[in-house]
Amino acid sequence: MTTDVLGKGTGTGSGEGAGVGTTATSARKLVEALPEEQCLALSLMTGGKPIREAAEAVGVHRGTVYRWIKSDPQFRAAYNARQLEQRESCRARLLSGAEDAVGRILKCVGSDSKLAFALAKELGFFKAPSSQAIDPKQAQHEIVLERWEEEAQLDRRMLEQTSARKNRRLLEVDLEEELSLEIEKAGNEDVAQAAINNKTS
Repeated sequence: MTTDVLGKGTGTGSGEGAGVGTTATSARKLVEALPEEQCLALSLMTGGKPIREAAEAVGVHRGTVYRWIKSDPQFRAAYNARQLEQRESCRARLLSGAEDAVGRILKCVGSDSKLAFALAKELGFFKAPSSQAIDPKQAQHEIVLERWEEEAQLDRRMLEQTSARKNRRLLEVDLEEELSLEIEKAGNEDVAQAAINNKTS
């Protein structure tokens, strides 16, 4: 029994082909549920077109497509599912020649420690695994968390700016007070000098 991208059992099967087929089925269902313009835009992007060209083809601004990816849970889930489908399809194709490739690589790695380290790094052994939501509910949850993080960052920036303005204002007040004292001191010295001049004249 295999598990599809939504975490549910989808029947019997084994090997890489079963996983690719399951992902493709889930992606197809998500794409079919989209409005026509979103479906076409997604098809163009996964076919290799830049977001700008995909947006022009469906008659919307590219910012609209970015907004779909960022804020529309249905489109975001379908977009992620199609990307996952493509990666798994490419991986399945590569695996057909993997045995021979691995044999050649292992021969080289056995005598080259730098290559061994580079290979481990390239395979992502030093990175924490990342995931992308391909379920609309999970995508909606991601969107909410991202918005909270953006709001928190904005609050921090505003707090820093407010603190900076207060510090500047305090500095300005200190400078104004110091200048007033200097002016007052200079005025007193002028008055004193004038009194001395009057006495000696």
